[in-house]
Amino acid sequence: MDKKIGYILLVVGALIVVSTLDFVKKTIHLNLGLSDWMVALIGGIIFIIGAYSVGGGRSKQSQEVPIYHGKNIVGYRRVK
Repeated sequence: MDKKIGYILLVVGALIVVSTLDFVKKTIHLNLGLSDWMVALIGGIIFIIGAYSVGGGRSKQSQEVPIYHGKNIVGYRRVK
């Protein structure tokens, strides 16, 4: 996923989780017909998906550097 979409999902998920707080519910008067824990769970899942797409899903593959013998490359060495 694109990082922009990931950041949008992070913000949307955080707003959904914050919307379950009592003082926010009193000011917004938003009723989705779901219980607070379900709304918080949905927001948390959206937040985790956004966090994963922003940078949590990078692979930890080791980098390879060439081994030279004179001007020729004779092999590759893995660097951690």
